[in-house]
Order: sequence, then C-alpha cells, then structure tokens
Amino acid sequence: MNPYPTRPGPEDQTWFRRVLGQFPTGVTLVTAQVAGEPSGLLIGSFASVSLDPPMIVFYPGKGSTTWPRIREAGSFCVNVLAADQEDVCRAMLSRDAGRFGRFSWAPSTATGSPALAEAVAWIDCRIESVADAGDHWMVLGRVVDLDMGDRMPLLFFRGGFGRFETGTRIATEIDLGPLLHALNRVRTGLERLADRHDCECVAVAHVNDEIVLLASAGSSSVAGLPSRVGERAPAMAPFGRSIMAWESDRVVDRWLSAVRDPGIREEHRAMLGLVRRRGYSVSLDRDPDLAPGDAPPGDLRTVLDSGVECLDPETVASSPVSVAVPVLGPDGYPLLALAAYALPPGVDVPGVAQDLEQLAHGESAPRRMSDAAR
Repeated sequence: MNPYPTRPGPEDQTWFRRVLGQFPTGVTLVTAQVAGEPSGLLIGSFASVSLDPPMIVFYPGKGSTTWPRIREAGSFCVNVLAADQEDVCRAMLSRDAGRFGRFSWAPSTATGSPALAEAVAWIDCRIESVADAGDHWMVLGRVVDLDMGDRMPLLFFRGGFGRFETGTRIATEIDLGPLLHALNRVRTGLERLADRHDCECVAVAHVNDEIVLLASAGSSSVAGLPSRVGERAPAMAPFGRSIMAWESDRVVDRWLSAVRDPGIREEHRAMLGLVRRRGYSVSLDRDPDLAPGDAPPGDLRTVLDSGVECLDPETVASSPVSVAVPVLGPDGYPLLALAAYALPPGVDVPGVAQDLEQLAHGESAPRRMSDAAR
C-alpha cells in the first residue's frame, strides 16, 4: 500500500528531489587547474559509462560558476571522497578563496588537475563531449589515468552525508556555522541512543524563525524511513516548544505572534514554563489539525513536538511521539535541541530523557549563531 496516497507529481521539485534522494550516491570533487589556479565543484551525479574506450560522465548544473572554468581547462580529475573527508565538502561549500589550502592535494601526472590525498580514488580525464541535459550539462570524460586507495567512501543519502555503516546524517544545504562543532560532538552519542532505544534521534536548531532538522541518526521499526535532514518548518506556536522553553521573552513573543486568543497565548507560556522546569519536552500524540494527508512526507512537525505536550510532570507517557532536551550555549539560550522520535511502546520516558540530557550536558557548546532580533 502506498504510504503517500496524495503524493505530488514530478513537477514538484521538492518531492522530485526527495524521491531521488532515496538512491544513495558517492560524493566526488571534480577539479581542474586554470591559469595555475585550482577550481573544483562537488558532484553526486557521477558514473562510469564505457570500458572501451574508458569513459565516465558527470552532470554539472547550468547555474554553476565553476563549471565554465573546468570546461576552459579541457580536462578534469574526479576525486571520490572518503568517509572522513566531510571537511573537504565543508571547505568547497564555503566561499573562501583559499579553500584548496585546507586539504592536501597534488597535480595529477596526466592533466595537472588537483588529485586529493587520502581520496578513495581519483580518475583523471580529458573532456570528450558536452551535451544539454535540462538544467544540467552532461559531460563525457575520456579517462587517461586513475588510481585508488583502500578507504571507505563518503555517501550522500536522503539529503545528508553518511557512510556504509549506520551513522549520523548532517545537513549540508545550510550554513551550519558555529553549530558544526556541537553537531560533531554529539553525533556519536545520537547514534548510540538511536540504537539503544530503537528509535530515530535528531538534532534541530532555531534559525531565522524556522526550526531546522540538522542531523539524524538511526531509524525506527515504528516509523520506517528516517527523516530527511535539511527539513524545516516555521517556528510558530505550539511547534518548536522544545526549544522555545529556553528562549528569551522577545523570541517567545515572536513565536506566539500568530496566536490571536490571549488566553491561549498564556496557556502556551505556562506550557513553556512547565517544560523548562521539567527539563525536557514530551509529545504525547500527533497534532489533530495536521492530518497525515495534509503534512508533506517527512514534515518536521511530525517528527518534533508533534501533538500535545505532557502537562503533568509526574505522568510517565506509555507511547510518546518524541522526547526532547536542549543543548544550551554559554549564554543560557538553546543552541540545539536533541530529540528521540518514534519510540517503541512502553519505553522508559524518564530514562530516554536522562540519556538525552547526559548527551546535551556533555557538549561544550560554542556560542550560538547571532540573532539580532533576540
């Protein structure tokens, strides 16, 4: 039975990307040198084409400002990144003019294109042909040299980086800034918690009046597929309470701005006070106003703070949707929230909360991203 009976069609670009994201790809850095200066772009759409002659293909976007430089060079090197080379991706996603100085590489013998040290493999090519492919170019390369190591590759799957083993997927489509250190410090703990409680563990942040799913580890026999990192939803009451309970009054006022009824606003403020005193948020069921057919598949509101808050601090929920705790920065405001989602029936809620709190308190959190309106 199709779990998404009201699914969009291929003309919906968000849905198209989400479905195609179910196919894991390797992560490659295609490089070239033009006038002695290295250039490169990250490519997931790379494949072998022919053995005789040896040829490969990749698909740069037509909006790329780097591809014209590689085309001008007439040759390129495809570097297959290793599982521990996420730093290369972060460097290339930055606008730093000196980003090639942040990792080791040497000119390839055949074309002089940058070949990365510690890559899983590199394939040196000359451009054979370039053809139109919708909003991308189809670039055929004739292989002139290649080599490999013995490392495991970095994968791109459901919107984030991962590995062959179960690991944390971290969003790459937003500027993580100072959150990156915090994510790296908690990712192993998220994986352990997800395995221990047979659930999915996620890390979210409040960024520009949105709640953003930054990282996800594990999956659950209850919920099926794990969440797609990078998903975001407006920070509007009551969604986002697991973060808002520790926010400033000004931020909470913004969060409540869409609630017209003064009585309901005060109920929400009281709820935040209870969550803060308890130390964690417990969602008991899904939001009745967000029917499954209305929520896009993987909508963040079905993963975090879904439904109603457990308002009795002494109540132990038998089947909570999620349990969430904050990771506080040195200023006392929430840097992240860590949540366990799709917990199995009969789970020990205080035990899950304690595990999350231990992980959160063990984080030496840097200062949060600046928020001029805070």
